[in-house]
Amino acid sequence: MTTPTVKTLARLTLVTVLAASGTALADRPTEPLDLPKITVSYRDLNVANPEGARVLYNRIRAAAQKVCGPTLASWYPGVRASWNKCYEETVDRAVKDVNRPMLTGLHQKRISVARR
Repeated sequence: MTTPTVKTLARLTLVTVLAASGTALADRPTEPLDLPKITVSYRDLNVANPEGARVLYNRIRAAAQKVCGPTLASWYPGVRASWNKCYEETVDRAVKDVNRPMLTGLHQKRISVARR
C-alpha cells in the first residue's frame, strides 16, 4: 500500500465472541462484528529505517489495543483468548496493509520472540 495511512480493522466473528462468552448458536451464520476503525498515520515517519518502523509498529499496536477494547483478562480470564486473537489479527492485518519490508521484519521478529 502506498498511501500514508493504514486503516486498522479488527475482525472477529460472531462465533468467536459467543464461544468466549460460553454460548453458541449453531444455526446462525458467522458475521464480522462492526468494530471501530482507527487510522494510523505515518506521514511523518521514514519506515524504511529501523527507528521509523519501530515507531509505526508501536502506533499500530496501540491502535489495535483500542480497537479490541480493554483487556478484561484480569477480571474475566475466559476473555483473554478472544482479546489476544483480536489484537494479533489486527496488528497482522495492519502490517500487511502497510507492506514495508522493515516493518514486516520487525513484526516477524516480535512474533517469533513471543512464541518462545
